Amino acid sequence: MRKYIAASWICVCLIMAASRAVGQTLRYSVSMPYTSLGAYTTRQTDPFAFTNNQAALAQVNTAKVGVFGERRFMLAENTLYGLAAAIPSSLGNFGLQLNYAGFKNFNEQKVGLAYARRLGKFLDLGAQFNYYGYRVPQYGNASAINFEIGAIMHFSDKLNGGIHVYNPVGGDLPKETSEKLASAYKMGLGYDASDNFYVSAEIIKEEDKPSLTMKNAFPASPAFSLPKCPSMHM
Repeated sequence: MRKYIAASWICVCLIMAASRAVGQTLRYSVSMPYTSLGAYTTRQTDPFAFTNNQAALAQVNTAKVGVFGERRFMLAENTLYGLAAAIPSSLGNFGLQLNYAGFKNFNEQKVGLAYARRLGKFLDLGAQFNYYGYRVPQYGNASAINFEIGAIMHFSDKLNGGIHVYNPVGGDLPKETSEKLASAYKMGLGYDASDNFYVSAEIIKEEDKPSLTMKNAFPASPAFSLPKCPSMHM
């Protein structure tokens, strides 16, 4: 019981700190980062979980596909699409990630192939290789190959924590652009309060940015509902 209380207190501290954080470090839609925080639960995994930490792919038991789309403020320039597919196998689990952002005058694409497997009862490992590119008509195109790797530890049946590194080396775009994909380092923690509700929080540090970014989520499954208040009649 004490370890569960301690785990809950850690999650609360992270969440309180996250509420003071502002800004985003990576190109995300408004809600996609919170969907991917499912990486730190073993009871409510979804197809997008491994896009946040590839080790989460090891917990997938059935094939899954997820599709995401957003056009913020109904502007074509703010269009975002995402697709994630997870396929389990006896040799480990495989994942596919596709992302597109932008419009005809500027757009970015990402294609990622992921692999993960369990290393015993308490540890999962995963890695992903990505192709990233952007296109600007009348200016040119640029692309790069990079990778990311993650690990998730299962401290108990309810408490999970993980680390993730994006683009630790490489990621250089063509020399004429003098650009490089930024590296990013993340630590996350999740607590399964029940089969239908969990709390998750994450800290992100991106290369060349002095501040930390934090995010949190309180996802609930469709089966979860708050208790009804008793009705009163006068």
